[in-house]
Amino acid sequence: MDLAAQRVVLGELAYAFNVEPTRKHRLLEGLDDIGQTLQHKATIQAYEAKRLAQFPWLANTI
Repeated sequence: MDLAAQRVVLGELAYAFNVEPTRKHRLLEGLDDIGQTLQHKATIQAYEAKRLAQFPWLANTI
């Protein structure tokens, strides 16, 4: 089976199959839900820094 090419080859026979692009990416990269989220780590950190600057009193509530 070749997930990247979305094909299964059995000798002379080849079968194509479809995989939803996001699911395919996650399988090929070995990502679970946390790994998928961590791909956006820089964006999350920037948001949190901006939030803390705007609302410093919320820092003690988390």
